[in-house]
Amino acid sequence: AGGYDMNRNWPSDWQPNYIQRGAGEYPFDRPETLSVGKFILGHPNIAAGQSYHNAGGMILRGPGVPYHQDSYPRADRAVYDKIGAAGEEMLPFYGYMVLFSDLYPVHGGFVNWIAEGQGIISFTNELWSSKQYSGSPDRPPFASRNKDRMKFADLLDFGQTYTDLRPYVHPMYGEIEIGGFNQYASRVPPTFMLEELCHRNTAFTLYHADQMPKLKFLDVEVESLESGAWSVTAEVKNQRYIPTISARSADKKIGARDAITLVAPPGVEVLASGTLSDRFNAALVLTEHNPERIWADRGIAGHQSRLFRWIVSGAGDVEIRYQSDKAANISKTVPLRTP
Repeated sequence: AGGYDMNRNWPSDWQPNYIQRGAGEYPFDRPETLSVGKFILGHPNIAAGQSYHNAGGMILRGPGVPYHQDSYPRADRAVYDKIGAAGEEMLPFYGYMVLFSDLYPVHGGFVNWIAEGQGIISFTNELWSSKQYSGSPDRPPFASRNKDRMKFADLLDFGQTYTDLRPYVHPMYGEIEIGGFNQYASRVPPTFMLEELCHRNTAFTLYHADQMPKLKFLDVEVESLESGAWSVTAEVKNQRYIPTISARSADKKIGARDAITLVAPPGVEVLASGTLSDRFNAALVLTEHNPERIWADRGIAGHQSRLFRWIVSGAGDVEIRYQSDKAANISKTVPLRTP
């Protein structure tokens, strides 16, 4: 009774129906949201999320309520701002906005759950913008007044979105008129503008996807030390904006940690390892246990690199593997011998 709202049925900041209509009896009480939730929880490699809504011309991010602002650390907000700014260029009638401050409060929203609950960089696009009636983002919406909407319906839409008023005898209200603007007149694009809307939003989504973390080895340096030991230093760079672990995930320990491992053949022993903030001057922050594997707890930030070093003894080829939930794993084999 009264309907339900799939975008109020997610776990993060879910509130019952008496606070927010359509929320359901509890989070995931609808089979559709439960199925999507199980899929996302079963795929920790998901690094970006996109939700499409009806109308408004917006690129929205959370939080949905002011008291969850700390769920979006500064490092994550910088990533959102970079991608959102590109979205405003690709979708010139859209504004990049924050849900609670620029629109209205949302409890238990989809984009809030995957961002705040799962640490995934996520946006909601409100697809149709009435500003597009005028063909200019700088002019007032062409359809903001009834007279202008009639003009658009006549001149550009050839009457498809309007039905002339006609008399009708209603069983309860008596003589009335029915007609006017139909369901295609306001919250969906005119059919001749649909292709552009779909193309631009798809392009933004693909751009968002292209910013998922992508790793490469910038350099692997092998240096001979005393007593048959070697120093192996690897620099790994993230070539995209989205980090391998969002700041939200790192702060709340959501998901697995990144790890970089030196795989040694028989006869090669890993004596020590750790991370470096500077290749030449910084002290090695030592790994306490199992020195062959270095945990990168906060991952690698967007367009940043990190340095890792192992001290090993012996001779042979060693393989360095970087493993991350959100980025494709990479590896590199290097010989322990002088050139």
